[in-house]
Amino acid sequence: MFAVDCNNNIEIRKISDGTIIRTLFGHTSTIFSIVFSSDFKLLASGSCDNTVKIWNVSNGSLMRTLIGHTNWIMSVIFSINDDWLASGSRDYTIKLWNIFDGTLIRTLHGHTNWVKTIVCSMDNKWLVSGSYDNTIKLWKVSDGTLVRTLEGHNDYIMSIATSNMNNELLASASCDKTIKIWNIFDGTLIRTLNGHTNYIVSIMFSMNDNLLASISMDNTIKLWKVSDGTVERTVELDNPRNLYTSIIFNMNDILLITGSIGNTIRIWKVFDGTLQQSIMCSSVINCVATPSCLGLMTKIMRQKDTLVNGFLWGGLTSKFVNKIGPTIFYDIWSLL
Repeated sequence: MFAVDCNNNIEIRKISDGTIIRTLFGHTSTIFSIVFSSDFKLLASGSCDNTVKIWNVSNGSLMRTLIGHTNWIMSVIFSINDDWLASGSRDYTIKLWNIFDGTLIRTLHGHTNWVKTIVCSMDNKWLVSGSYDNTIKLWKVSDGTLVRTLEGHNDYIMSIATSNMNNELLASASCDKTIKIWNIFDGTLIRTLNGHTNYIVSIMFSMNDNLLASISMDNTIKLWKVSDGTVERTVELDNPRNLYTSIIFNMNDILLITGSIGNTIRIWKVFDGTLQQSIMCSSVINCVATPSCLGLMTKIMRQKDTLVNGFLWGGLTSKFVNKIGPTIFYDIWSLL
């Protein structure tokens, strides 16, 4: 299952054949960001109509509309435990909202240009934002304190991503054609990845953190080894005019899903970079989203007072299966 924006609406589709499961209607302008909650029950969207909407995934109903930003919403994320949501906007601010009643918790001020991208750390303590002011900021969720500002890019920050397993790495992609890997705890720059020849528009860590995927206006996808920053594979994309806007891994790291201004969703095999299928939509694709089982697993591990940071994927999976039962686990896995 995945979700994609289309004509100011959101389509939830099957990943196997692209069939539309349901369409969510409500926004009145372009949607720039969509995200699933960690339990797959909710979906949030941010739009050029200056609103954030929260939807019930199972029946497509609109649960609430969050109003407060004074310009386009560029990015939305759920917290790992799904009790708050953050939105980043062209009004230069980030807002934290209570999921249950839609009230505004606080507004974070500090960026001096559009907030393009936001992510939450896997321990739920930190919020990270990337902006057109060329900086990345790390915020303390509990009180909104600005912890540090990361500087090093010399052009707009287009996308940021946090690692899933060790909760330590932060990646940032910029219009300066580079990707930077940072230590999220002390702000040190670990390495800079060079190889793209045009703006990098989207990045994402694989679920096991072995790979980082990037997609660029140079019309390539690159898969980077996180351990040493080398390029594992470059996928040459088809039409130079079919600019790509987003890239995500599916939950088991087998597939990559891309959206483009050419009205096409493409699904690629990670193993060899081959195109598995193309799905035509009726409008430009600005954003795509898939459910992530890692957030749900993390929540379950915390409920059992089990160490989350530093776990092995196989160990976590086995505990997750034991907690919810193998039938439910493989039902979730079959959504891919």
